[in-house]
Amino acid sequence: MQLNPNKRLPLTKEAIIQRLKANHVDIDDHGVRSIGIFGPHATGDQTITSTINILVDIIASEATYENFFSLKSFLDSLFPVHQVEVITKGSLSNADAPDILDEVIYV
Repeated sequence: MQLNPNKRLPLTKEAIIQRLKANHVDIDDHGVRSIGIFGPHATGDQTITSTINILVDIIASEATYENFFSLKSFLDSLFPVHQVEVITKGSLSNADAPDILDEVIYV
């Protein structure tokens, strides 16, 4: 079987974690205390169209609107052909928090 070089494959959990680790200094510069992935990429159920779900905990003194959107923009640039959703730990609802916190893989 010959692979089509033009066909994208789903991004793996390992590839996402490697990219986040390789850019930890820039991520930390946004006041990030911790960062992890959850959702289909964390569970191995990703498809080519799966959103990359990232959970961050930002130091309170650095948790500004501008800083959050600068971080979001930076993370988007790390994964240019994928949709990236960034959620802060503090914004988790009581209903969603247990599932996400049980599933998150911290980098």
